[in-house]
Amino acid sequence: MAEILEGIEIPINIRALKTSTIYYVSTDGKNILIDTGMDPGTENFLLQKRVRVEDLDAIFLSHLHIDHLGGAEKMHQDYSIPVYMGYEDLVRVKAIQENPSGFLSELLDFLRMNGVPESYLQEFGENHPVIMELENYKNLDIEDIATIPGGTYGGIKFVNTPGHSPGSTCFYMKNEKFMFTGDHILERITPNISFYDRTTDMLSLYIKSLRETMKFQVDRVFPGHGKPFSGLKERSESIIDHHLGRVQEIRGIAKDLWINAYEIAGRMTWSKGRRMITMNSMEQNFAIGEAIAHIRYMKNSGELDEREVNGTLEYRSS
Repeated sequence: MAEILEGIEIPINIRALKTSTIYYVSTDGKNILIDTGMDPGTENFLLQKRVRVEDLDAIFLSHLHIDHLGGAEKMHQDYSIPVYMGYEDLVRVKAIQENPSGFLSELLDFLRMNGVPESYLQEFGENHPVIMELENYKNLDIEDIATIPGGTYGGIKFVNTPGHSPGSTCFYMKNEKFMFTGDHILERITPNISFYDRTTDMLSLYIKSLRETMKFQVDRVFPGHGKPFSGLKERSESIIDHHLGRVQEIRGIAKDLWINAYEIAGRMTWSKGRRMITMNSMEQNFAIGEAIAHIRYMKNSGELDEREVNGTLEYRSS
C-alpha cells in the first residue's frame, strides 16, 4: 500500500506562482521525494511533516526549473541521496554548469535576434531564472532517470513528457491511478512553453505530450504547483485549446504586417488581461519565450512567413 503525502507547498520567489508543491511517496519499500522546491531549505518543510530526509532512497525531479530542483543538491550532499532527471533536461543543466557565461551570451544573442531592445537585454539576462539562481545550478549532481532499469522504481513509471521543458517527466502509479505531473499539467495555471534552443518546436512537443498523457487512466493528478485534483483529460484539452487560442491571436497581430517576436509579445493579452509592459523582468522573459514558442509552432505549420532584416527575425501571417 502506497503512502503519499497530499503535497507539501513551499514558498518560492516567483510572483505568479507563490509556492511549489513537492511530494513524499513511500511505495514498494522505497521512500521517494518528487521535486524539491526552490532553495536549500527543503529539509525543514519535510521535518514539519515528520519526513526524515535520511530515509529517502531517491529524489526524482520533474524538470530542470529552479523552483523544482533548488533543494536537491543540499540533500544529495548531506545524505548521499541519488537525484534523477530526464536526459534532455540533464544535458542542459550540464551545459549551464560547464559554461554559464556561454549560456548567458547565447540567451542574449537569441533575444536580440527576436527584437528585444539593447536597453532591456542586460536586465532581462540578470532576471532570467537560471542566471538569478546560478549558484544552485553550478554544483548539482544529477543522474539520467533513463539509467534506472525498466523505466520504473518502487511501482512508479517514468513518463517522458517534453514541452514545458525538453526533458519534462511525469510519474505514474498504475495501481493507484495517480500521476505526478510537475509543470506538465497544472489545474489553475497554464504552464509556460518557451524555447530551449534555436530550432526545437516546444509547443508541438507539448501538445503531443498532453495527448499522450490523456491516454493514461488517471483518477488523481498531483501537480508541481497547487493541490491535487481530478480531471486530467479535461484539463489537458483546455490547455490545448488555450494554446490554439494564442495561435489565433498571433495570427491576427501579424496579419499583413511584418513584426518581430518582442513586438508580438507586447501586443498579446496575457493572464487576467495583462499586457507585457505591466510585468516585471522575469515575467517579461516568460512572455517573450511563450511568444517565440508559438511563433515557431506557427512557422513550422506554415501559418507564418519569416524574414531576417538587419539581424532581426520578423514574421507575417500567411
